[in-house]
Amino acid sequence: MDELSLYQRVLGDDFQRLDPVLQRFHGSDSGRARGRLEVTRPRRWWAPLVAWACGFPAAGSNGLLLEVHASGRGQKWVRWFGSRPLVTTQYTGASGLLERDGPLTLAFAMQVRWGGLTMRSQRAWFCSVPLPQVVCPQVTAAVRPDPQGWLVRVRIRLPWLGEITRYEGRVICHDCLIEPAAASGSARCV
Repeated sequence: MDELSLYQRVLGDDFQRLDPVLQRFHGSDSGRARGRLEVTRPRRWWAPLVAWACGFPAAGSNGLLLEVHASGRGQKWVRWFGSRPLVTTQYTGASGLLERDGPLTLAFAMQVRWGGLTMRSQRAWFCSVPLPQVVCPQVTAAVRPDPQGWLVRVRIRLPWLGEITRYEGRVICHDCLIEPAAASGSARCV
């Protein structure tokens, strides 16, 4: 029996409700995709400084190269926004999907809706110490199926400061594209 991918383990039976392109991408612990994302920031003097310190991409239109690699029983996500990488590690824990970025770890609630996926951070730890909810970063992400891949929207907020950054755009995974079903009723990768 093949080992299940991280997202298959986290989503359980709901994994089958994902759009076929998202199933192909998240059905493996490695993959690659490209896209173009529009990054926006609030018009506050401190927002660019905080976003830069957190490693978020510059405001404006950014090319994206997404590389996912198996890492233990999880995945290493490398998001290249132009020439600047944002590297995180995703894995499972008692709280579901966990994502670590340096000393910060976030726990996400995940839901499959209309073939897409929504994620909302629920808890956070700094150097393995639980953070009180009043200081936890708030990350929401929505992925919707698109004929050639998916549309993504990510929003990152800090309590009391508000939104730090958001990005949205289209991502294409050439290895995940599915040709319309042939006469035999089977799909194939193109």
